Amino acid sequence: MRSVQQLFPALKRGDSVFLRADLNVPMLDGTITDHNRIEALIPTLEGLLDCGARVVLATHLGRPQGRDPSLSTAIVARAVEQRIGAQVQHVEDVPFGSGSVEAFTSLPDSGVLMLENLRYDPGEKGNDVEFARALLEPVQYYVNDAFGCCHRAHASVVAAATLKPAYAGLLIEREVEILSQLRDHPKRPFWVIAGGAKVRDKIGVLGHLSNRLDGIICGGGLANTILQGRGIPVGASRTEPDA
Repeated sequence: MRSVQQLFPALKRGDSVFLRADLNVPMLDGTITDHNRIEALIPTLEGLLDCGARVVLATHLGRPQGRDPSLSTAIVARAVEQRIGAQVQHVEDVPFGSGSVEAFTSLPDSGVLMLENLRYDPGEKGNDVEFARALLEPVQYYVNDAFGCCHRAHASVVAAATLKPAYAGLLIEREVEILSQLRDHPKRPFWVIAGGAKVRDKIGVLGHLSNRLDGIICGGGLANTILQGRGIPVGASRTEPDA
């Protein structure tokens, strides 16, 4: 996939871009508790807006069962709006419906329109091409800056990238550069600290790096799962025994 840095100089004011972001931010009682994922998106988003592009912003949020209002992306739209100091118009559609197409048509140059939670529609996790086509129908370009989602065969990540000229965002570029450096030219000693949830995903990455590592320090759900696998009680701590 080409770099968004190749797209910037080619954009004309009013051109339209679908920007797949990873804004799956942690929340507590309806309040965002960590804005790091929003901050990570800003260089790509502002780069597009500086070129006068009209941006359709899309992300998933949590794992909704249907249209769970507590997982609406409206709260994310307000947070992005505050961060960039410009209006982010939120629509209730995903993919585009008649109302959101009208909102997109009237979007000004350097304007942002945010769709509802991608996972409200089963077509997202099903990598449905028709869903992806409906997501991208009114736009000219596709940019993926959702590094944390690139391993998922979802419509906005895989199918969508085949439908319009596709580019990788600045966050993806930076993450790939760092990982390539660690893989090919690590500084010694090379230790990895790994923890948290999604144990199965982490085990795959660690297995890939294992012959390059000097050691691994485990914590959180990963450590609990390993301890449990060795027959050591972990109480009510989170584990993934099938990982």
